[in-house]
Amino acid sequence: MAKNEECKESTKDTLTIDVDDKDELLDKMTDLMYDCYWQMGSGEVDFLPRNWGRTKNYCAICNRMYFDEGIKQDKEMSLVPAKDIFLTLKSKKSPDGEYSMLYDMYKVNSLDSITLANKDDIFNLNYDFSIDNGYLVITSMMKKGAMPYLAAGGGVVVGTLLAVFIPGVGWVAGAAIVVTAATLSGGVGFFIDGPGGNPYMPPAIYVNEEKIIEDEFNCKDFATLG
Repeated sequence: MAKNEECKESTKDTLTIDVDDKDELLDKMTDLMYDCYWQMGSGEVDFLPRNWGRTKNYCAICNRMYFDEGIKQDKEMSLVPAKDIFLTLKSKKSPDGEYSMLYDMYKVNSLDSITLANKDDIFNLNYDFSIDNGYLVITSMMKKGAMPYLAAGGGVVVGTLLAVFIPGVGWVAGAAIVVTAATLSGGVGFFIDGPGGNPYMPPAIYVNEEKIIEDEFNCKDFATLG
């Protein structure tokens, strides 16, 4: 992602995405999230490998995002509340034009439809795009019953919120969560009841840190999944 003119050039291994302001940055990032959603079966495909164990996630890295100095030095662009990403998804139509991207991915029409303690505090956590690590667009799934607090139980419709994972806080399943306005978010991703009753996290943005990407999500690059 680049704001400065001298950085707006793609290379062999990367695609430079030009952005001039925060709204354009959010637009391009949510496009990447929706592209990942489509690539992985639009929430309708159980993409867990056969005989996948019940004790860990299965996760795909769809995109790696890095930000140039123009974005890092722009406070409005480098510190973005999580809710702004979800509100952008709400404001954009899916490619077929029938629903919003938010509804397609999460099966809710607005953030008000998400029931979670301290929801406002979670959505007000800031992404910090000024760090050098960069961020990833990832999607994840695990076996039904893999974790007791993620078990959807019988009769739960697709789209029911099961839990949220926040770096530095951990897994939360509808219980009270303590965060402050000063907390910087390594990512906010919601697990919902997905295909076959498996807990499924539609594409979300998380910081590129080993303890999160490998230890918590067991992520692999999309091209290497098999």
